Amino acid sequence: MTNPSSGQEPLYMEVHVSRPVLRALDEPQVLYSLATIRPTQQEGENVPSPLNLSLVLDRSTSMTGERLDTARASAESIISQLRPQDRIAIITFSDRAEVLISTETIVPVAEARQRLSLIQASGGTEIYQGLSTGVNQLRQVRRPGTIDHVILLTDGRTYGDEAASLQLAEEAAQEGIEITAMGIGEEWNDIFLDSLATKTGGQAVYIDNIASLGPFLQQKFLGLGQVNADQVVVEVETTPGVTLQSSFRVNPAPMPLHEGHMLRLGSLFAGNNITLLMEYLIPPVSQMDSYEISRLHLSAHLAKKSTNLRTVLSLSLPVVPEPVPAPIPGSLLTAVRNVTLARLEEKALQDAQTGHLNLATTRMDRLATRLFEMGEPDLANTVLSESSTLHRSHAFSEKGKKAVKYGTRSLVDPKHGGT
Repeated sequence: MTNPSSGQEPLYMEVHVSRPVLRALDEPQVLYSLATIRPTQQEGENVPSPLNLSLVLDRSTSMTGERLDTARASAESIISQLRPQDRIAIITFSDRAEVLISTETIVPVAEARQRLSLIQASGGTEIYQGLSTGVNQLRQVRRPGTIDHVILLTDGRTYGDEAASLQLAEEAAQEGIEITAMGIGEEWNDIFLDSLATKTGGQAVYIDNIASLGPFLQQKFLGLGQVNADQVVVEVETTPGVTLQSSFRVNPAPMPLHEGHMLRLGSLFAGNNITLLMEYLIPPVSQMDSYEISRLHLSAHLAKKSTNLRTVLSLSLPVVPEPVPAPIPGSLLTAVRNVTLARLEEKALQDAQTGHLNLATTRMDRLATRLFEMGEPDLANTVLSESSTLHRSHAFSEKGKKAVKYGTRSLVDPKHGGT
């Protein structure tokens, strides 16, 4: 089903469901839906929007050497590609933050390189110091039509300021500021960075090899310059009695979404779609002509036009006394299977944290089997290695845990080809 305004609006949403009808039953039933948000091709879409970017770089002691050198070189590369309409701030932080380059001034590339060369690693990691400074830099020069984005780069855990950082992310989301959080190595808190990014519709990224930092930042920068819409949100208004059990952004940048009905999905990039998998629990349903499961309220900021879009799609299905055999759409089936793999890793981690080690290793072994079947032997072997580590030491290794978590998550993206 497709929202009725799809022919007139610059964005439209279509939804596939796991069954064409609901059965009249005296027990609950599960329904999966795959919502895809697509752009309607219109003139002027190739005009890039101005970019308002804060690059927040961890310069704590643990960043000494290749990590800081690579971060510095990556920042230089981005600065050299800025367009006249773009603004950038470079902030470094440890236990305090420093504005190296401000969004309020345009600094020549040569001078920017000189300033970057002076960065020295020292001190501890206090993410709130850098993040709040980066957000404030964007606030100072925000204007209609800009794409406002913070890229946070860290290799360590922050202590004592997680709650303040998450509250800041909530405020940034309300203002239309998106956060990409990038963790280098193994010592950063993946749960915290996931939550920080997801609150704004952003992305958490695992940089296991420092050599991949530059290419990823380059890809991110180029993508931000070609945004069709940002601040894309789907608010799920369920019928009383219906439960939205889970939601997962399938594409781009697969991530589980926060519990609740306000689903922040980030930016819609040129040549791409946003895909969202939702799992509903339907209460007992009596015989009737049609049952409305939810209303999906789609909103987005159309940066190129400096306007906001709002539209609603009703998800309703007929109710019948007997099951109606029907094939499940292939894209939906693939999404459910691959999200189930990612959920399996999450459940294994929760089991390990609560002391249910046998259950955790059973889930990991099951995950490895599925990965071998999918043709992912490297990731499958990593899973088996972590299962052995858990059995031996009663805890996952930080490196292995992140490799499995972000590896299985990446399989959800249809571009990966996971089936």
